[in-house]
Amino acid sequence: VYYWRVRGLNYLGNAGAWSALRSFTVDTLVPGGFTLKSPAANVVIDGAPQFSWNGSSGAKYYTVEIDEVGGDFNPPQFTSAKLTSTSFKSNFTSLGSYDWRVVTEDLAGNQTISEVRGLTINPLKPAAPTLTEPAHGDSFNDDLPNPQIKLTWDAPPYADKYNLQVSKDSKFS
Repeated sequence: VYYWRVRGLNYLGNAGAWSALRSFTVDTLVPGGFTLKSPAANVVIDGAPQFSWNGSSGAKYYTVEIDEVGGDFNPPQFTSAKLTSTSFKSNFTSLGSYDWRVVTEDLAGNQTISEVRGLTINPLKPAAPTLTEPAHGDSFNDDLPNPQIKLTWDAPPYADKYNLQVSKDSKFS
């Protein structure tokens, strides 16, 4: 701990009164070590990853960083806000393989950086489409030479292709 005060001098060197006393601390200690919990190293994730780690003694904030594989995190492709909890659900959904890490920071700005882990982000699996036409139980005339039955559905997010099955058996066996 350091204490400080100041007083003014006039051009003759005569000193005025001292100011009020204040103190400050020079903190050069980095936050304690910590370990990453999830996701595990080199895991494949569908959609935005959820990150978690053990707490670090002396840490005030945590920041999650994501960068290209083998990148130097300068700057990272994604940086979370300063977090006070030891978990984070990201909104990072860019498909591909990445490296990630967590940086702890204390009130003085000292930092400890975790190990780097790899992860691959795949798109989320689409939900089941909602069938729109024909309505359940509709009837069609199959005596026509080329009956045209229009099958339509609402596209769920993340679907870019479809498998369609038509069968006389409701179990599709």
